[in-house]
Amino acid sequence: MKRLLFIIIILNCLFTKQLQAQMYWEVAPWVFDLKKSNGIELKLDNTNRLFIHTFNTTTIGNGEDFSKVIESFFENFNTVKDSLKEDRAYKIYFRYNARGKSALSVVPDKPKNKRFVVIDQKPMQVYENQNIIYIFPQQKESITNVFEFRLNELTDLQQYRQGDLINNFIAKLNREIKQKYPSAKPATNQKTYYNKDDFYPTRFNGDYVIKNGSIDGSLKPINKKVGRYTLSPSVAANIQNYQNLFAPSFNAGPSIYIKNDYPNSVLRFGAYWEPVFLFGKNENGTTKVYRNDFVGLVYESRNYKEGEKYNNNLTLFAPMSIAYLVHRSGDYFEKNTFQLGVGGVKYGAMTMRPFMYFNNFFKGVSPSIQLSIGFGR
Repeated sequence: MKRLLFIIIILNCLFTKQLQAQMYWEVAPWVFDLKKSNGIELKLDNTNRLFIHTFNTTTIGNGEDFSKVIESFFENFNTVKDSLKEDRAYKIYFRYNARGKSALSVVPDKPKNKRFVVIDQKPMQVYENQNIIYIFPQQKESITNVFEFRLNELTDLQQYRQGDLINNFIAKLNREIKQKYPSAKPATNQKTYYNKDDFYPTRFNGDYVIKNGSIDGSLKPINKKVGRYTLSPSVAANIQNYQNLFAPSFNAGPSIYIKNDYPNSVLRFGAYWEPVFLFGKNENGTTKVYRNDFVGLVYESRNYKEGEKYNNNLTLFAPMSIAYLVHRSGDYFEKNTFQLGVGGVKYGAMTMRPFMYFNNFFKGVSPSIQLSIGFGR
């Protein structure tokens, strides 16, 4: 069995290496979703558009002559264009490498769904689903910009070679960045679009149009915050088992939440008070409630997808909490007892978490499962 597992691992590694070698020029699709990725937009003719995604860079274009980039694109595209259907939109990924091999990938998309519209008294044909061409100019084994063309016809890209339109647009943007944002620096922390120490803006939005043969528009930095701090109280009602006893409890306390945009995550640092209630018979044979109070600290980190609330899915999550027994009643807990919790399952405001109670450096360990519903966490 061990030999078989070892062989499977080796084959998986080899297959992954081979797949990466074949697909080395692919980039994660989320990069290009306009709902998630901002960019500098240039409105072209006939509803065609160009978006430039700048990522962590402060210069655009990688110093390449974009006329040659488009020429290289068509040298590769012409080998497959006869296989494409006119009524279907396509996504094309093109990695341009002036000092090596370029690569092109064509992915069929939805039907175009032709429409007829009139803009400024000029009739034209547009499509509900446009073709999308992603161009990655490479420089020294890295890609710092992505050029996204949204076109009614794939061949429309050919006309933008004329008059150095794209080169002039790139030069204009680089001049504006240098003049308006001379202190901008590339990010040193790959999880953000800001300089780690100085928080200079290093990524830009822009809206540009072509008027009377010239490009007009404005450039703006994206001023997203790396961390946003929120102080919030939290309250939770819990039920758990402790040494085969029913032990309800609640906890309350303040928490600090730090929300980051890149990546989408929330950090929580909190303190809490949790009284645990146990029921037993006293010397008179009547039922008595014994309250044992714990005071503790909690840390939690959660990731979530853009556009959705981070706590509205059934997920595994990994809070860490530790608490100390500050008030003891009855003989259910030893002195110097600690409560330790790690991980759990979360759905909305409800959680299920494993706990253990121990004393004197993990002596007398008692495991427990706690079901909880909370507010403000």
